[in-house]
Amino acid sequence: HGNKIVRHGAIWIFVWMYLYFSAPATTHWFFQAIGCVFSVLNFSILYYVLFCFIIPYTWKNEKLVIIPSICVLFTFYFCIRWCISGFLMHFVHLNPPPDLFIHVLTVSGLFFIPISIMAFTSYFNQLALDRLRLEKEREKILMYEELDFLKSQFNSHLTFNFLNFLYSKAHTSSERAAEAIGLFSETLRYSLRIAPEKVVSIQEELEHISGFINLQKCLNQDVYFELLCTGNTDQVKILPRILILFVEDAFRNGISRDPDNPIRVVLETGVSSIVFKMKYKKDLRINKLGSIIDLNVKKYLDLYYRERHRLEISEEHEFCSINLFLNC
Repeated sequence: HGNKIVRHGAIWIFVWMYLYFSAPATTHWFFQAIGCVFSVLNFSILYYVLFCFIIPYTWKNEKLVIIPSICVLFTFYFCIRWCISGFLMHFVHLNPPPDLFIHVLTVSGLFFIPISIMAFTSYFNQLALDRLRLEKEREKILMYEELDFLKSQFNSHLTFNFLNFLYSKAHTSSERAAEAIGLFSETLRYSLRIAPEKVVSIQEELEHISGFINLQKCLNQDVYFELLCTGNTDQVKILPRILILFVEDAFRNGISRDPDNPIRVVLETGVSSIVFKMKYKKDLRINKLGSIIDLNVKKYLDLYYRERHRLEISEEHEFCSINLFLNC
């Protein structure tokens, strides 16, 4: 950021020098220098309003608004330019052109067009660089996840043989222990089978969440969890383990043993979108909340669903509410 500020400052100083030395010669050099400063400020306001506000908003949300917005900006720019021209004509150039309005309008257009082109070019160049950097970061994360995935696959054969051995031994003595081992085995098998970048159906994720809940009920007798699903869960695809991370966070940071305040999850699926809502009562004995959400879910959402999601997290005194809107 420091280098960018220095670079922009050097460019605007160069523009001021060009305006000052290319202007008609006059003995009122001080007022002429002040007038050039005002002109550079006018140009910079035009550039940064386009680059930072109008182009990002209209291009991402309302492309039809871009033309009226530019027209309004040009009017504002022209008014400032008119005031600067009046200042220069009064203090520096004592012989104004015969038609000052047409002259200022022409000069304003000649400067407005190249500055607008520069703003558009800079924005799309930065957008391309951001996408390239995001893609590199995504590839790096996928590489590490693939290495972890292959490492898990390397040990999966021994792991499942051992779990099957435990299941067979526990089945004769404790049905509850055998059920817990079976659920844990299925949960582990799903995590190892699904690659991190492979999309799965909502139905598969719901079955994975149900297995996790049943495993929690085996470990703790009093577990209160409500899940309501609407829509077609077989057609909509999503990246794996995004939704269950919210559920895991609720069990880690919330209270699941209160029958009056169970962990509630509502999942609504559309043609190519989902709405995931969850609310749970917080465990006030835990100091830091939402660590899994901050470190994992937000990272995945920003990498894979960059502008196609909205995550809202609201933490009151006793409850935490999470709303996720996702376009798949």
